[in-house]
Amino acid sequence: MINYGRELEEMRRNYYNSPLKKLKLPIEEPALKDPRYSHCYLEADYLISSGTICYACIVQANTLLFNPLLPVDCPACLLFSTADWICRDPDALKRAAHYLFSLKGKPMREVPINFRAIASSITDEQSTVFESFTVTSQNGEPAEVYFGAHWIFRKYLPGYTMKGSVFPVFASPLNCKSVAILPKKYWTEAYTSAWKNKEL
Repeated sequence: MINYGRELEEMRRNYYNSPLKKLKLPIEEPALKDPRYSHCYLEADYLISSGTICYACIVQANTLLFNPLLPVDCPACLLFSTADWICRDPDALKRAAHYLFSLKGKPMREVPINFRAIASSITDEQSTVFESFTVTSQNGEPAEVYFGAHWIFRKYLPGYTMKGSVFPVFASPLNCKSVAILPKKYWTEAYTSAWKNKEL
């Protein structure tokens, strides 16, 4: 079983020992001209210089991201948090992501008011929102988690394919609505192996 906290600390060290000056993103992407996702370009360089490396978890993603034979970039709805205890153990993200996905297609009257914008976004798969809410650890420690739609640049994933639900990203939720995937060259050997084996 992967030790998320230990692996994230090592991935952070890998990055801070040799940080990027610029994140090279494909310029032909339709996302560049799409107002729902253009911020993923505009905020990328800020994120790699000032963001926190933490974990993000998939709530919903375009199925093409899981297909190794069709290596196209696509959007995904992600949940992330920079809270220390979630960085050590992102199971809370997984549980929250599962709950949010369970709201897909439900009549709005059955969805708690504070989750209706997210449920609507997940259901119609076209609108995008940036929302936050609080989760609590088993010890009662709160953490703010953030939901949003992001453009996934597959070149930064091992095998160019989405093979897990949890992966490292740069985030700065008080300043940016997007996250940027930590490039695979900074991932640890253990995390890369777990990713390729679909253990995450």
